[in-house]
Amino acid sequence: MTTLEYGHVTRRFGNVVALDDFSLTVPGGKLVTLLGPSGCGKTTALRIAAGFDIPDGGRLVMGGHVVSHVPPRRRNAGMVFQEYSLFPHMTVAENVGFGLRIRKVSPATRSRQVSEMLELVQIGHLAGRYPHQLSGGQQQRVALARALVFEPSVLLLDEPLSALDAQVRTEVRDVIRGLQFRLGTTTLFVTHDQEEAISVSDLVCVMKDGRPHQVDTPENVYMRPATEFVARFVGETIEVPTPRGRCLVRPENLVLVAPEEARAMPGVTFVGHATSVRFNGSTCTVTVAVPVEDIVLNVKVLPHQATLTRVHDEVGVVATSLTYAL
Repeated sequence: MTTLEYGHVTRRFGNVVALDDFSLTVPGGKLVTLLGPSGCGKTTALRIAAGFDIPDGGRLVMGGHVVSHVPPRRRNAGMVFQEYSLFPHMTVAENVGFGLRIRKVSPATRSRQVSEMLELVQIGHLAGRYPHQLSGGQQQRVALARALVFEPSVLLLDEPLSALDAQVRTEVRDVIRGLQFRLGTTTLFVTHDQEEAISVSDLVCVMKDGRPHQVDTPENVYMRPATEFVARFVGETIEVPTPRGRCLVRPENLVLVAPEEARAMPGVTFVGHATSVRFNGSTCTVTVAVPVEDIVLNVKVLPHQATLTRVHDEVGVVATSLTYAL
């Protein structure tokens, strides 16, 4: 399995530093996601891996070979773009087989590999259709099949789900993760969607200002953030006072209790009044104003628990765990 390594990579565009001494290892056979706000450098890092851009400093190593200046066609990397980039005059099968045809794979072998890949992405029945006859999710599956059919050493995904609606995005996300796990292709995934990053990744690289702030498992990035930026960027947090100073806490780690219970309990507790109860589907958010501390707490509870709380009720709130100490 191919390992992809960025070694102290720097990339500037005029006075703008897109990547600043950027180092990252994508282990062979793993899916690593670059996550961060717009302008953090994640797309630049992906373009350098694809060969569409060249670093100003540092080096890129793919499978033990320095490829910083190797052209894209010689990197054996598959790419899936945000826009589907399918050839409108070709059928699904012809689109998927295009890379194999360029590589002069025999027609019989090409036909077999295309059929197998279309079945893997669950669109074998659409082989004879043209792109305009497909939904967005189907087109993205075609793009994924085209990137994987020639068995690339590395798969590069540039926000491939951003143009899809919520339900289809979840379906295609599951297809990507299932294929990556089954084929064992080393994969670099770029997204700004935190849920995508957490749900599909072996490792998440949270970026800001061209540098990684934390490279870790999704669980650790969410539950044990390494920096204040990671704690605030990934998921929702609320800043609260504690006996040891101010801390960030996640809404799901706040529990509603009776006011007298909160007053009697040790630890981080608050008493305030409910200002709103909002239904979110599987959860409800109870907003509690705590005038003594001058803070507002959003507490996530199950819907049946929310029915016990009305606006203006006095309630207690207990922090069961803290996410990050400021």
